[in-house]
Amino acid sequence: MEQLDQSLRELLWLTTQHEGLKRIIGLDIEKHYKPTSSTSSSSRPGGTEKVATLMLCCGNSCLIIQLLHMDSLYATCYISEFLQLQELTFVGVRIQHCLEALERDYGIKCRNALDLGQLPRILGSNDKCLEGYTLIDLASKVAKMHNFLDLKVARRICNGADLCDWGVTTLSLRQIEAATLRAYLCFYASNYLYDGYCKRFEFWDHDYDHYYTMSRFQKFVECLVYWFWLMVWFVSMICRNFY
Repeated sequence: MEQLDQSLRELLWLTTQHEGLKRIIGLDIEKHYKPTSSTSSSSRPGGTEKVATLMLCCGNSCLIIQLLHMDSLYATCYISEFLQLQELTFVGVRIQHCLEALERDYGIKCRNALDLGQLPRILGSNDKCLEGYTLIDLASKVAKMHNFLDLKVARRICNGADLCDWGVTTLSLRQIEAATLRAYLCFYASNYLYDGYCKRFEFWDHDYDHYYTMSRFQKFVECLVYWFWLMVWFVSMICRNFY
């Protein structure tokens, strides 16, 4: 309980570290499917679904909460209070379905939520609604993530996670990687659309190369100046000794 409270407080603190920017948190969930005794594990109809994992991301920090294994009612109350903070906005793909599932399974409600597929049209950066896009395709389209993210690898990670059992007590490294990636993509794309600091990543490689080139050139010039004055001093010493 204390660890959850501390983690939520740290996540809240992170949203305040960029003055003037909208306080956004990426949100996503993973569900656990439990077939009935008369239903095979390969067929969905007849079974039950329940939210197993809640992922929240701000910046480079991601919080993975295994709701399915929380015994305390206070834990869900903490999470619900966090999601209802007026100053925060939670963004995700098909987020309304995520929030409906959270309220149905745990009574967790959210105050401010935006669907990532509708965000470009809301902000006026794109006239089309992009709700039909997958998370990775959407992030690539609106935030140019293909500039630094291998989309094939990212898609393989996310698709592979769909086949995992999210009802396990201890998540595998593969599941943690997928959960973190999905929540981060939600945060990154929404931050980018709001002209947040993520938009600067688009020019990161170019700026770094430019800085590196200028730095080398500056050192080269400084070296030339140094040797020039050294030669002047050397010549003056020779002339003084000669005369």
